[in-house]
Amino acid sequence: GQPWRLIANQIPMARVHVPDLSDSGLVPNDVDPNDPVASALAEMARIGELDLPIYLDTWDGYPDARERFYALCRDAGAEDLLVLTGDSHAFWANTLFDASNRSMGLELGTTGITSPGDFERFGPEGSRQMDGLLAAHNREVVWTDNRHRGYVRIVLERDEGRADYVAVSNVLSRDYQVHTVRRMPLRKRGKRISFG
Repeated sequence: GQPWRLIANQIPMARVHVPDLSDSGLVPNDVDPNDPVASALAEMARIGELDLPIYLDTWDGYPDARERFYALCRDAGAEDLLVLTGDSHAFWANTLFDASNRSMGLELGTTGITSPGDFERFGPEGSRQMDGLLAAHNREVVWTDNRHRGYVRIVLERDEGRADYVAVSNVLSRDYQVHTVRRMPLRKRGKRISFG
């Protein structure tokens, strides 16, 4: 009878594979092995050629465990999960599906206050481009942002809510500003939740 089923979760649950970066313009043709940014992009491109998960230390590295978790939830009548994920070094707004393509709910992932985003080293434009490519390539990724540091503020009412992705301007001093990078409305309809 509770309106929301919140799951506290440490690592991203959604399926996130690296897209093919060969035509993206992100990866230089001649990679200088002494250039850490170019080397990181070349490594990402190799992963994308094989359409592999971006991280193997997330639920993508344990797909059978994820399916067992989803099965336990379904058996308990819970297919409207609101998964709150930390330790992702990025903001995430994800839809979740099991291996049979049944909706399992939504995932809200937060970046850290002090931990850098995984794509910060690609520069603002490279990071923005990588975020867009990930969202376009992965069905479960509605939106992601690896450029900002901050937190997610969640407000829930009985049938609706919202997730505010809040960025901090500075992590090196006590003087900082915050701004909302994105606001995602949440809708609860029976046993289904969705982004509004």
